[in-house]
Amino acid sequence: MKKLISLVLLLSLLPCLLCGCGDSSERAWQAGQKALAEEKYDVAVTSFQKAGSFQDAERLLVYAQASQDLVTGNYENAEAGFRALGDFKDSVLMTSYCRARAQDALAQTAFSSGDAAGAVGAAMEAYALYSALPLFRDSDTRGAGCRDQLYSKATEWMNAGNFDEAAACFEALGDWQDCAGLATYCRAAALESRASYVEAAQLFSSVPMVLDAASRAENARSQAYQAAVGMKDRGDYESAISAFTALGEYRDSLSQLDSVTGLLVRDQLKAGAYAEALKKLNQLTDLSVFPSVDPASAGNLPAFLDSVVNVWLNAHAHVMNSFFACNLLQPYLEPGGELDTMTRAELEKEDETPFNYGFVYLGSEVKELHTLDDNFIGAKMQGSSSVSGPEGSTEGAQEMWILVDSSRGYPLAAAVLPLG
Repeated sequence: MKKLISLVLLLSLLPCLLCGCGDSSERAWQAGQKALAEEKYDVAVTSFQKAGSFQDAERLLVYAQASQDLVTGNYENAEAGFRALGDFKDSVLMTSYCRARAQDALAQTAFSSGDAAGAVGAAMEAYALYSALPLFRDSDTRGAGCRDQLYSKATEWMNAGNFDEAAACFEALGDWQDCAGLATYCRAAALESRASYVEAAQLFSSVPMVLDAASRAENARSQAYQAAVGMKDRGDYESAISAFTALGEYRDSLSQLDSVTGLLVRDQLKAGAYAEALKKLNQLTDLSVFPSVDPASAGNLPAFLDSVVNVWLNAHAHVMNSFFACNLLQPYLEPGGELDTMTRAELEKEDETPFNYGFVYLGSEVKELHTLDDNFIGAKMQGSSSVSGPEGSTEGAQEMWILVDSSRGYPLAAAVLPLG
C-alpha cells in the first residue's frame, strides 16, 4: 500500500519537475533579453548560454557576444558575428558600424605614429561608413569627429610645412568648408618647396583668396625667373629655354628666351648640329639677337642662295625620284652632315609622284639675312615655282631657312629647313 502511494505522488510531481526545467530556460532567456536591453552584454552571454536552444536564444547568444566584442574593441570578431546573423535584428547595420569603428581605431593609431597616408585612408573610410548610418547609435557624432580630426591634423601639418600630407587630408575631405582651396594651396606649397616654381605659381594663382596664395604666386614666379637666369648664366641653354618658355610674358621672359636661344644656336653651329640650329632660329620671336646683313653687301651670296632654292624646289618637284633629287641638292650640302639624312628622309616621305610633268623655277627672294656667327649666316628665303601635271599647272611658294657655312672660304649650304 505504501509503495502504491509513493508511485502516485511521484507521478503527480513529474509534470511540475518537467515544467520547472522549462521555466529555467525561459527565465534565463528573459534575463538575457533584459541584460541585452541594459547593454550588460557579459550577463546576457551567460544567460543565453543557460537558455540553450529556447526560442532564439542561440542567435541572441551570438548577438550578445558580438556586442561584447564591440565594447572591448575586438572589432574583427564583432563584425564577423553580426555578419553571420544576416538580417537578424539590426545586425546588418551593426556590421557596418563595427567596420567603421575598426577603421576609426586604425586612424587613431596611424595619426599617433605620423602615418599620414594610413591615417587619411582609415579615417575617411570610417567617415564614409558613419555617414551611411545616419542617426544609428553615435554614427553622426563619430563621423563628425573623424572629419574634424582630419581637418585639424591637416591644418597642423600645413603649419608645420608638411604640405603633401596636409594636401592629402584636405583632398580627402572634398569640398567641405574651405578644404578644396586649402588642398590646392598645400599642393602649390609642396611644389614650391621642391623648386618647381612655375607649377607652384600656377596653382597659387588658381586660389588667390586662400591665405597668402596671391603673394606666394608672385614669389614663386620670381624664383622661377631667377632660376632661369641662373641656367642661362651657367650655359644650360636648353633648360633655360624651357624655363623662360614656361614663364610666358612674366617680366622680360620673352626677350630672355630669344637671347638664350641665340646663344644655343651658336653652340649648335659650333657642334655641327645645323638642322637643330635652324629649328631654333625659326622659334625666335625677335631676330635682333643676331645682327642683320644687308643683301646688297653680301657679294655673290644672293645668287648662291637663289641656286640653292632652285635645287631645293626641283627636288621637291619630285624630279624622277627621291634619290636623284638628293643628288641635285648634294653639291650644296655639308658632306656627311645632318641635312644629308634629314633631306633623304623628307624626300622619301614626300615623294609620291615618279615624274615631273613640267617644272618651272620662277625665282626666289631673300627675306632676311642674319649673321649668326663668324662663319655662319642664316637666310630666310621665299622661292616660287610652277608645276604642270595632268590636271593643269599649279604655282606655289615655299619659305625656308638656309644656313650658309663660309668657314672653308666659300659658301656652302650647311642645312635647309622648309617653313610652313
